[in-house]
Amino acid sequence: MMKWTLTILCLLPWLSSAFAVPRMSLPAGSPCATCHYNPSGAGGRNEVGFGAMSATGAFSFDTFHDNMFWDDRISAGLDTRMLWIRLGRPALQLDDRGREVTTEPDFVGFPMQFQPSLAVTLTDWLRVYGTYNAGRRTFEDNRVCDPVYPGASCFEAAIQAETKGGYTTRIGMIQASIGVRPDDHTIWTRGDAANPRQPLIPPNYAEWGAEFSYQPVASMRTELGVTATHNLDGALNQMVETAELWPVALAARFTYLPQFEVGGAAAPPDDFDDFDDFGDVKKSAKPTKINTWFGGSVLGSGEFYLVNGFAAAGLQNGLETRLELSHSARSIKHETYNVSVAASWALTDWFVPHVRADRALTLADETFTAWQYVAGIEFFPIPFVELRPEYRIVQTDEYVFGQPTVQLHVFF
Repeated sequence: MMKWTLTILCLLPWLSSAFAVPRMSLPAGSPCATCHYNPSGAGGRNEVGFGAMSATGAFSFDTFHDNMFWDDRISAGLDTRMLWIRLGRPALQLDDRGREVTTEPDFVGFPMQFQPSLAVTLTDWLRVYGTYNAGRRTFEDNRVCDPVYPGASCFEAAIQAETKGGYTTRIGMIQASIGVRPDDHTIWTRGDAANPRQPLIPPNYAEWGAEFSYQPVASMRTELGVTATHNLDGALNQMVETAELWPVALAARFTYLPQFEVGGAAAPPDDFDDFDDFGDVKKSAKPTKINTWFGGSVLGSGEFYLVNGFAAAGLQNGLETRLELSHSARSIKHETYNVSVAASWALTDWFVPHVRADRALTLADETFTAWQYVAGIEFFPIPFVELRPEYRIVQTDEYVFGQPTVQLHVFF
């Protein structure tokens, strides 16, 4: 268990990726596709998404009007990240008096992400978009593809058609819609406590395939997808075959996003004070709007499946909370039961405290269990620049380790 904990901490620089941020979507009551070309919320930002971030900062300035070119037909973007972390394991040493003292590793910085994106609008209903994911050794020895994990893809690219009635079809190298696609892959709902070196679904996972979506109303969406299993096989059967897969995988997700209003209704008039100067019934305070998100998904191929369930709620004052559960099983005796609970409060657009608690459980030849607690702040000093200091504690039955990190995210 100690080895498990330390491995997680050593891999932190390579576990995050810049995807849509659910905490932004919930208070606004808008789906991820409002700000991203990818309906799952990954990759390049459209004009709405760019405009929202261009106004987010403790000190704002009007430098970049938009990210659109060629009569608004082409959109370009870039995400880069650096992470500072105490990388490695604490060491027990003897001081001059022979007492045991713990020495923490030094803070070191790592380039964590370099991801350009591009989208081309061909017609009002047809679009091509994609991103490229550079790895740690990309372009060394003529490499153009260097995925960090087996099962990850160097790129995502799709041609997407949107037709009347809420129908959308996308074909290409895509990640099928499963669970909630997070912006931080240290979340354990896609992990495996028995094998922390290889996430169950790695960051930047994608396969060649197609997905069909139907959204008849704004509050309801269904996705059905079929993809190849080449990368899934690489993720699950890296060292030894643990899951017999079909040539294709099937995925389905259903989400329901109802909005509720609390308060704000006019009370029946009882006396003269309940009427305004014009004789109309006085209204109480404006109603509080609660945007919610409920859903579930399944990804399956052969004797492997992954099931996710999720629920979330957000208020217009910036307060939101999320819950996601996942369960997976494969051919051999190997099951995972993971859960993540998170909350954040956007005190302003540029200052957002957040907390999260994760639990990972794997049942195999032996049982692996761990907890993770994270607290941090998303701070945007100026538009398109984010600083994210965090402190996380990983706890098992045998070991507890605390780890501060600082992340710098520069994007457009």
